[in-house]
Amino acid sequence: MEHYLKENFVVDAKSPSEEALRRWRSAVAVVRNPRRRFRMVADLAKRAEAERKRKNIQEKIRIALYINKAALQFIEAANRVEHRIIDSVRRQTGFDIGPDELAALARSHDINYLESHGGVEGLGRQVSVSLNDGVVSSDISIRQNIYGFNRYAEKPARSFWIEVGQDETPLQVKLNGVATVIGKIGLAFAVTTFLALLARFLLVKAENHEITKWSSRSEVTKGKDGTTDILGTPTETAILELGLLLGGDFKTHHNESEIVKVEPFNSEKKKMSVLVSLPDNGRFRAFCKGASEIILKMCDKMLTADGKAVPLSEKKRQKITDVINGFSCEALRTLCLAFKDMENTSGAINYGLVIEGADFRCKSPQELEEIIPKLQVMARSSPSDKHKLVTQLRSVFKEVVAVTGDGTNDAPALAEADIGLAMGIAGTEVLLSGSNSAFFSYFLQVAKESADVIVMDDNFKTIVNVARWGDEPLTTVQLLWVNLIMDTLGALALATEPPHDGLMKRPPIGRDVSIITKTMWRNIIGQSIYQISVLVILQFDGKHLLKLSGSDDTKTLNTFIFNTFVFCQVFNEINSRDMEKINVFKGIFSSWVFLTVMFSTVTFQIVIVEFLGTYANTVPLRWELWLASVLIGAASLVIAVILKCIPVETNKDDSTVKHHDGYEPLPSGPDMA
Repeated sequence: MEHYLKENFVVDAKSPSEEALRRWRSAVAVVRNPRRRFRMVADLAKRAEAERKRKNIQEKIRIALYINKAALQFIEAANRVEHRIIDSVRRQTGFDIGPDELAALARSHDINYLESHGGVEGLGRQVSVSLNDGVVSSDISIRQNIYGFNRYAEKPARSFWIEVGQDETPLQVKLNGVATVIGKIGLAFAVTTFLALLARFLLVKAENHEITKWSSRSEVTKGKDGTTDILGTPTETAILELGLLLGGDFKTHHNESEIVKVEPFNSEKKKMSVLVSLPDNGRFRAFCKGASEIILKMCDKMLTADGKAVPLSEKKRQKITDVINGFSCEALRTLCLAFKDMENTSGAINYGLVIEGADFRCKSPQELEEIIPKLQVMARSSPSDKHKLVTQLRSVFKEVVAVTGDGTNDAPALAEADIGLAMGIAGTEVLLSGSNSAFFSYFLQVAKESADVIVMDDNFKTIVNVARWGDEPLTTVQLLWVNLIMDTLGALALATEPPHDGLMKRPPIGRDVSIITKTMWRNIIGQSIYQISVLVILQFDGKHLLKLSGSDDTKTLNTFIFNTFVFCQVFNEINSRDMEKINVFKGIFSSWVFLTVMFSTVTFQIVIVEFLGTYANTVPLRWELWLASVLIGAASLVIAVILKCIPVETNKDDSTVKHHDGYEPLPSGPDMA
């Protein structure tokens, strides 16, 4: 009985054979409601039908492949051309297969075609090659005559990056596809997570009615379950958590106090500071946070447990130092907090006015016109207050404004000012090394881009040097006038010179000759050295040399430099009439265009200096300064004479060199006539 049950009723749990299932179904065929009872058992009839269909399709595919193969063999046999080698060649070389037939065999990749030649061994006999020893060296020339040379065109070498980018294996293609799919899935999850976190953040803001309040500082929020959540960096979170444990109310202090100024963390000072306004009218409190040993040295008092300030004795200082060292020995970093109360500084300083930003922004335009000339300090100012002050100074008072800044609040004012000076250390590296580096980096980059000059050492002496070196003696209008003289008017004067007989004595110019000749380079370099030397001497020691004094001495010096530079260009145009001859005045009165340009230039220069001071930023000059400008400019004639005495190397074989038209110079002399 047990044998019968095992044979007919026991079925393997995994992958039972079809025969075992069939025996089991036959043994339990007589049951009530078989369709319901056997609903979880494989349908043997459907399985047999599917197997039959699979074999039928497989047979059809096999027949189709055989037909296709037969058709291809038929086509190959029809296209196959019987190649025969010439009998004389066979007798001389011993080859039984010609080059065309050998090429067709290699091209076809047909194993049957190869077998028709006796396989590899038979093909070796036909080409007289030993499968063990290879080709005999003495037969190479004969084989080259019959079968040709085994040559192929080499492709140009490709770089490593082209190889990596183009030669991808099938495995690399599949892996790239998989990586692309994984990347898309990861990107979808990242975007979904970001949107969910953003929605949660905005929802919490809306619930706390702070949707319009945005801050880069740490925040304390309340969850739905009443728990307190602190958002911020680990350091800020620890400090806020300490304050909450001591009974502080974050929202109360945050609403009552306003941040006035932030001194960012400095890696050299190892501390940061912030100035906040207190609820009491006119009082401020400065907080400092940093390395414990640094802050401890700055303090002379300490707070007790009940919040009273008591003197910090040496014994207590040593005890605190021991606590700091104890944490350091355990590789734990400690921070120290300190504060100091300050009184309001609003009022008058050195007969100047001090005002707060809140009061400044409420003033009317008429009040601003009265306040700004007396204003020396504007405390607790916002970026818009600084921007408004700079705008008023430039538009209403027509002042040239320079602004220095080291933080994010200074960017609008830096951009609006005529000259923006950004601090390179406090404005970049220091803030970027702080806890809010990701936030500050964007705004500090804006501040740097808004500035005209970046002071890399944060030293105000450097700003003085920048002002000294940046004091350009020539204004925009003056530079435009000089550019007009040197380019347009100078070119017009020299290009309209009438031709003279000396031009016919010049040799033709070849097509490969440089436009600027060595003679031109000699004059350009010499005159440039002279003019630069004169301008540098006048810029740095002009007031002493010209004995200038008074409130307008700087403007007078700049006007004199401008006037001297213009007359240097005027006399240099005269020098440019002839680069080689000393007498540059020969034939000058025959060119009325040149004389007109010179006269017009001098006339307009007099008008600009004496009458157009408002537009050209010039002041009228005394006759002594006019004479000095003309004499310094006329010295260019003497410099030109000295330069023309300097020999310039020329080609020794100029007389024998063919010119661009292909002809040589005509022979000259009594012997060559």
